[in-house]
Amino acid sequence: MNQDQTIKKDTNANILSEVIRMLISIMEVKGVHIKPHSETVATHCLKFSKALKLSQRESEAIYLAALLHDIGMVYIPDTIIQKPDRLTDEEMQQVKQHPLFSEKVLANLSLLRGLGVLPIVRHHHEEYNGKGYPDGLKDMEIPIGARIISLVDSYFAMAAERSYRPPIPHDKILPEMKKQTGIRFDGNLLFEFINYIQGTAKQPVKDAVTPIEPDPKTSIWDIVKDLVETIRQGKVDLPVLPSVIQEVQQTVSDPEAAIDQLTQIIEKDPIISAKLISVVNSPIYRGRSKFTTVKEAITRLGVKETQNIVLALGSKAFYKTPNLQFKTLIERLWQHSLACAYCAKKIAETLKLKDAEGYFLMGLIHDIGKILLVRKLSEVYSSNNSVDINEISQTIHEAHCSIGGVILRNWKFSQDFVRVATLHEGPKYYPPTAKPILVVNLANNMCRNIGYSLFEENVNLAELDSAKMLNLNEDMIIQIISDVQEVMKSSQSF
Repeated sequence: MNQDQTIKKDTNANILSEVIRMLISIMEVKGVHIKPHSETVATHCLKFSKALKLSQRESEAIYLAALLHDIGMVYIPDTIIQKPDRLTDEEMQQVKQHPLFSEKVLANLSLLRGLGVLPIVRHHHEEYNGKGYPDGLKDMEIPIGARIISLVDSYFAMAAERSYRPPIPHDKILPEMKKQTGIRFDGNLLFEFINYIQGTAKQPVKDAVTPIEPDPKTSIWDIVKDLVETIRQGKVDLPVLPSVIQEVQQTVSDPEAAIDQLTQIIEKDPIISAKLISVVNSPIYRGRSKFTTVKEAITRLGVKETQNIVLALGSKAFYKTPNLQFKTLIERLWQHSLACAYCAKKIAETLKLKDAEGYFLMGLIHDIGKILLVRKLSEVYSSNNSVDINEISQTIHEAHCSIGGVILRNWKFSQDFVRVATLHEGPKYYPPTAKPILVVNLANNMCRNIGYSLFEENVNLAELDSAKMLNLNEDMIIQIISDVQEVMKSSQSF
């Protein structure tokens, strides 16, 4: 291996180490037992893999998969995770989605994709007899890493206290596991695990040590990790949306609301009022004569479209930075978010989904993780220091989904919004993925195809899983894109 290859390998190892620490911090945001349980399982998976004399690479992949296998539980409702009683069938179905959520979150991280981690994470709840989930794999179809995690995870889950039961004693766990030989567990692997656990389970479990040690120098991922910690502590500094936006939202939700009432609210903010009038006079909206008042603008646009435009105008406060090196990047993010909002709304209208305005908001804030990351990086990097915008763009692309989900959860957004922020990236989806995720994924890809993106990408939109599952054909997609392009021509008014 030459010097350049060694440097690249070390750099990737350092970045991966920071990614792992970031994701562990995200798990800590969610609940009491997810993070320590994952660390305990990972430690013993690594030791057990070495006892089985698996290769160093395979052992490390299993360790990483075990450490992150439950990241998807972050997106299961708190009411289910903390429920003191046994789960209903419907609640259990939601829990069974977490391996897919975990895989989806981790699939955004390119460094993990090449390590063989994702199949292990996806299949850690498969059962030896083929009756597990999510894919019903059986015996040797299940990756050995997933079979190992299944054993270790089950053992320490039974040994831990839960809200609905006390911990099960060590001498009762192994007999219970033996009953599952050939049913849940690989019999040969269970035999080896029993030998391992009888020799080590009663020893104190030390904190897991990642096989990859971090570089002491500050990296972009250090900054990302610090941001996660800031969010976790509730100290993230965000611009406050103008109060007029909250008032507009409340007024529009009232079926008795009148245009005069909405006019009075908007006129309290002269900047938004002026921009609203500018928008209504743009080519896509204007009529035969020029509009000069807020009331005329609302009458022309309609209440719902006025709501969308006011929301977009107000949210642009997030897309500001004094650091000139990041100005173009953050402006492109704004254009992408606005285009995605309109695409999501048009998709919802085409499919006759309820609350098209809700889809507009989902599209508008789906990349909130990117916005906060860019703002944080623009603060850390001095305007006098040269930065690699391409490297930064790639980093925020890989980290933004997890960050966005945490932010919206802390802001008390609904589960639909949290899942959209977390799971909107990537080409692969499986039933029963929720419609909001599919809509925003397709909207996101539409924007990339028509140039509103940080990256130059062009995909066959009609062949995307999201398009197929929404039953949108090529003609429908072309029409939606055409409509959005017309709207975006007037976006300078924003």
